Amino acid sequence: MTNHYLDILGLRPGASEREIKAKYRKLAKVYHPDVNKSPEAKQKFIEIHEAYKFLTDVGPTPNNEPVSYDFDPRQRAYDEWRQRAKAYAREKAREAEREQRIILYNIYTWFNYLAVLVIIFNGVLLTDYYLPEDRLQQRIIAIYQVLETGNNRVVHRYDDILFENLRLRVKKEEGLKLEGISKAEIAFTPLLNTLKHADFQAQDEWIRVAPAYDIYKIFRYLIPIVLLFNLGYFYINKTDQNKLTFLIAILFAMACQIYLFFRFGAVNDIPL
Repeated sequence: MTNHYLDILGLRPGASEREIKAKYRKLAKVYHPDVNKSPEAKQKFIEIHEAYKFLTDVGPTPNNEPVSYDFDPRQRAYDEWRQRAKAYAREKAREAEREQRIILYNIYTWFNYLAVLVIIFNGVLLTDYYLPEDRLQQRIIAIYQVLETGNNRVVHRYDDILFENLRLRVKKEEGLKLEGISKAEIAFTPLLNTLKHADFQAQDEWIRVAPAYDIYKIFRYLIPIVLLFNLGYFYINKTDQNKLTFLIAILFAMACQIYLFFRFGAVNDIPL
């Protein structure tokens, strides 16, 4: 086995304490800064003194006892550095985890208000749909074909029915049924003024026509989904990563609702 401190003093393993002291005194006389003025002498003297302190503190023992010199300060320094690096990495990981929890906590805190607004919005939609509808008598002014272009061709899918002060878009099959009819009764929701359907009187029968873009047909699926997502969001603890999944799902569903409400609800012009 080799030992760094034994190499510095030029000793063999198993050297006695007397040999260590003698070698130290000899080298100290050579490299002591008061004696040797060379630039390397001071550092060499420090190494000699360090080797002497180590060997006299931890070994050797009398020659008739087993002695282990399996020690290298460079390896020890490397091991200590690794321990410090591991401790630093663990602390940084804990710090990053704490920061992540703080960020998520703040996101959840602010999103709570938005989630409540989403619940209120869907509650208003449900209430608006099931409240007694308002009805309005209207006279048909004209029926126009809605032509759409796609794949280098013109397609006729919808008809616009123009009344005195509103417009209703229906499927072209529905528009064909209304030839010769001049009046209709329009039903719309009382809170959001969303058109629900129109009743046309043709001789002895009434023809009910629904808008081509009936957002409530889609909302009746979206509303339960959004409410279930909100229930899951509020049920899960703030430290659970799955809470973020519910948050994203709620945002996506809410964006779909807003888009559908303003995109297709505006196709039918309802008087306010």
